[in-house]
Amino acid sequence: MLWSLAQLYRHFLLIRMRYAEHRAVEDFLEKNRAAYERARNVRERLHAATEDIVRQYSTRSTESMQWESWLAGVFHDETLDGWNRYMALVRLTFIYYNYRQFEPLREQYQTLDNLFFQGKYYSKRLLTNYYGNRLLLHNRFQEYDEAEYYGYLSVRVKTADYIHYVNNLCGVLLRRKKYAEALSVMKTALPESRTTHSFHNKIGFVAHYLRCLHHTGQHRAAENYADTYLRAYRKEIFEHRWHAFFSAYIEALLAQNNFAKILRLTEKYHLLERDRAYAEKSAYLPTIPWFYAVAAHQTGRLTSEQLQKNLQESVRGIALLPDKVAQLEELLREIRCYVPGVEFDSNGILGTGF
Repeated sequence: MLWSLAQLYRHFLLIRMRYAEHRAVEDFLEKNRAAYERARNVRERLHAATEDIVRQYSTRSTESMQWESWLAGVFHDETLDGWNRYMALVRLTFIYYNYRQFEPLREQYQTLDNLFFQGKYYSKRLLTNYYGNRLLLHNRFQEYDEAEYYGYLSVRVKTADYIHYVNNLCGVLLRRKKYAEALSVMKTALPESRTTHSFHNKIGFVAHYLRCLHHTGQHRAAENYADTYLRAYRKEIFEHRWHAFFSAYIEALLAQNNFAKILRLTEKYHLLERDRAYAEKSAYLPTIPWFYAVAAHQTGRLTSEQLQKNLQESVRGIALLPDKVAQLEELLREIRCYVPGVEFDSNGILGTGF
């Protein structure tokens, strides 16, 4: 911040006996001391809020909605510095995603739109972050044209969060079945994916890359890539994005009818047990238990009736919001082609029409 910079600058001035400039800086520091102390206190409280918000996302062991009112107040407080206000909005966004409450974000981002139009907050990094967040917002409302538009804007500049934005854009493209386009974006970003320090983003990137290979018919290439990555980064995968990684990995195996390997992987790494703990996540889909059930059925471990029962049980407890139902129905369509002799529909499994 400017105040901290001025505090350091006065040392530079005084040792050089630049008295007039030193007095001007001291006057500035004294005049703005209260505002600086207030901003610093807000930053410290923002960090406390972030701890609760991230812990809820990662482990579901705490709540974060208690911060909503305070964070909204910080964002709308025109007497505060811009950095604190924007960071409050970022954390407020995270809270609403934790609780899957997306409608309040429309009003908040409309306020931010107005500030950008006034010429406030402008910088390439903030604008890129804004584009990335707008993608997420439109994606949640199934406004995919807008989500894709903002996604491409977010990857025009390679900031420290570039791979995060690439992952989100590719998620939208994959949902829209623009598989070749998504693969092209990912290939462009491959060098940055290997050098990023965030394993959360790195493994998320690999999961999307596996899906792109799978959906462009390169199933064996996806399997080989996953095998190599698992050998190199097993510890990091399980610390960060194991569910995304193995969902994409097993999907590529399913496409090759490699049912035995699906069973071995799932059992070796205790994926069903891990999946049960992971099911509390708001973005959860039962991809792993469904793929495992299909593999078990195809190898004679499950009857057709047991397969249907397993699918139904894995959905129990999931909040069947419209976007989640659409994703589950897409997953159901995918696995039906591997068990053509089994009669089941989404009404029996999801409790909704197909």
